[in-house]
Amino acid sequence: MMNIVDNSIVSSDVGRNLFGGGRRQNGVFGPQDRSNALAMASVFFSSEGLSRVVIRALPTGQYFGARGNGISAVMYRMSANRFAFQMFKTDGSQINGNVIQGGGMAAAVDKFNADADLNSDFVAIALTADVDHVFSGGTGYAAATGLSGGAG
Repeated sequence: MMNIVDNSIVSSDVGRNLFGGGRRQNGVFGPQDRSNALAMASVFFSSEGLSRVVIRALPTGQYFGARGNGISAVMYRMSANRFAFQMFKTDGSQINGNVIQGGGMAAAVDKFNADADLNSDFVAIALTADVDHVFSGGTGYAAATGLSGGAG
């Protein structure tokens, strides 16, 4: 069976605009103006040169865009395969309580994402397999790492 393309659509003004041709330069496949794009603030927790966990502010939460740049996070290994998460506002006050979970890094990430006070504003993503590593230097606001990269 032969595929047939209706060239009258591609050669029309609508077709040229849709596919980036003709006078208009911002077609579907052409360059787009992303100056008003919303970028979410995030923080990566790494070990041995690999990013292990990312915490990202959600575009639907109260810390969307640049608002997330004032938030800080802790991911701390309390003991073998037992991790704690803490989230802080710019004034040092903690968002919710401590999220503590044994059973490894992935289980701790799952508990973070299930926390009703955090999951409306943030998401944690395990990027690699469990690793028994101390990510933050301790707990509390002084040991927290700031989220960055938020815009819009």
